[in-house]
Amino acid sequence: MRVGFGKASELMLTGKTILAEEAAAIGLIDRVVEPEHLMDAAYEMAHAMGENPQASLRFTKQLLTENMSEASLKDVQRLELKLLNQAYTEPEHKEAIAAFLGKREPDFKSARAK
Repeated sequence: MRVGFGKASELMLTGKTILAEEAAAIGLIDRVVEPEHLMDAAYEMAHAMGENPQASLRFTKQLLTENMSEASLKDVQRLELKLLNQAYTEPEHKEAIAAFLGKREPDFKSARAK
């Protein structure tokens, strides 16, 4: 849950409109940018995400989505282990290891193309 139950309840039950600064302060949004910088900020975030291994992004999104409401710690750990083992088989993992050992930046796009 992005905001606590109490704040979420207040906003939903009152229909109160809040300004961007308050939304950021309560954790409803991640950041505030001026309207003229919105697209630049969106492209910057998309670029940062796009530089990461796509399989890892997919696994992370799955973990965030599925484990958010999972009550069983064993089930959370089971899914994390399953996806971690899958990540180890991805070409990007091999590229990350090679880049680390070669003291260079990884090239995940080329690793995926191989």
